[in-house]
Amino acid sequence: MAYREPAFTLGIMCNALVCLAVWMCFSARTNIDRVVTAVPPIAAFAAAGFEHCVANVYFIPMGLFIKAGAPESFWKAVNKTAADFPDLTWSNFICNLAPVTAGNIVLQPHPMTLLQQLQFPGMASMVREPRLTAPWSWNLGDVVQLVYGLVFRRP
Repeated sequence: MAYREPAFTLGIMCNALVCLAVWMCFSARTNIDRVVTAVPPIAAFAAAGFEHCVANVYFIPMGLFIKAGAPESFWKAVNKTAADFPDLTWSNFICNLAPVTAGNIVLQPHPMTLLQQLQFPGMASMVREPRLTAPWSWNLGDVVQLVYGLVFRRP
């Protein structure tokens, strides 16, 4: 389809902004700082029309369900009809999801991590190594402790 190349590119650009939000959160010291630093890149990807597969899995089916089941009063309130959205179909959703997901994966996680290590070479020493040896032996408490330690660490 004609949508694949733009969707792939929009997925790459979206993931760059999402990774930027994560980087900015790592530089924050408090939870309020993390929220304040994460919002601008996420708002930028939404405002620019970039596509993220997780967002698409929610919003596109929601639009499809609204198109299929909204009452006539809804269409009168928005001054549109379901026929005004001919490209909003399940087949287009599936054809959109694959290239967007591939575009989101391109920069995640290794190329972005490499760029981060080149820019901040001492950052790896700031994050403590997990005490866990094998992922299959982790329990929920270990995962929560690891994520909390990585996200909410104190410098």
